[in-house]
Amino acid sequence: MIIHARLVGEDLGVRTMSRKKPPTFFATGVMNDLIFEISNMNDGDMDLINSMVKPLRSAKDGSEEEHADVRRRMQFIRGRGYDLKYVGTENETFRCNMMLIDAHLPEMIGAMLIEFYINGVKDLEDLAHLLSEKNPLGYDISQGHPFYSYKIEKLLLGTITGEVSGAFFVNVEEAGEGSRLYCGNEFGKYLLKNTCLVKPPASHKHAFIDKTDDGRYRMSLGLRIKFKPVKDKNGESCLSKYS
Repeated sequence: MIIHARLVGEDLGVRTMSRKKPPTFFATGVMNDLIFEISNMNDGDMDLINSMVKPLRSAKDGSEEEHADVRRRMQFIRGRGYDLKYVGTENETFRCNMMLIDAHLPEMIGAMLIEFYINGVKDLEDLAHLLSEKNPLGYDISQGHPFYSYKIEKLLLGTITGEVSGAFFVNVEEAGEGSRLYCGNEFGKYLLKNTCLVKPPASHKHAFIDKTDDGRYRMSLGLRIKFKPVKDKNGESCLSKYS
């Protein structure tokens, strides 16, 4: 399937291809999981959280399997007032590739995932505004520099051009003679406005708390970014044309 996208009627000569609808920037996989440390956790709550599962019927043979009830687990963590802190990634190549784009990008993505899983904020544009208000990385924002939105745009553009690891389904092809990919401000803003975080499918093994040998409690959370399924007045995807 070819996804075209149009930004405010402006012809930018871009096509993106996707095997999914809406297209996914980051497919589900351990390589895209980020690791968080949970402060002041105890063994009792760890065991209780890890026991929160829900039965799901297998699409292959109809059998029921137990999967992590991520929503309940995160609600419990929020209700208990536990703090999550980004400490790393499951895949070092993924972390290093993000750092090639920006040295602070892994920590910023970690802050985004906390807001998503704990507080339910999913639109990337909303997350950029929220992070700008909270400023978890302590940037000097006194001059109004859009640090967070700019870095998220760089992540999205880097994913499209293959700079970030992970099996993604957005690939760029020429839209015809004389066409080209715009990786500048306008296309970055378009991506920021039209993408969101989504939870991995239930089959993805994450949101399980482990206790390290030195007594630290850690949990991995999956990163998955997709185009928002926005509809126009005719019920068709507003992301269907960008050429």
